[in-house]
Amino acid sequence: MMSFKECCKTCKYSKAFQSSANGWCLLRKIKIHSDIASYAYCHHWSQEEASLPVLENIEMVEKQLDFGRELAISEI
Repeated sequence: MMSFKECCKTCKYSKAFQSSANGWCLLRKIKIHSDIASYAYCHHWSQEEASLPVLENIEMVEKQLDFGRELAISEI
């Protein structure tokens, strides 16, 4: 049995266009592309700050190595 999943397709504020596969959000007044309507929902569009875990201060800063052209092979 499939569980109920909250998404734009199941939202009461979503309206499907008859002329296209895209939908329209009556609440946010934005077009919802059919490719993302199955998993996107208002939480994705909210302007509230995300609730993320607090990271510890790390003294060492990680730096991406840049080898430039040193790894390129010029011999044919």
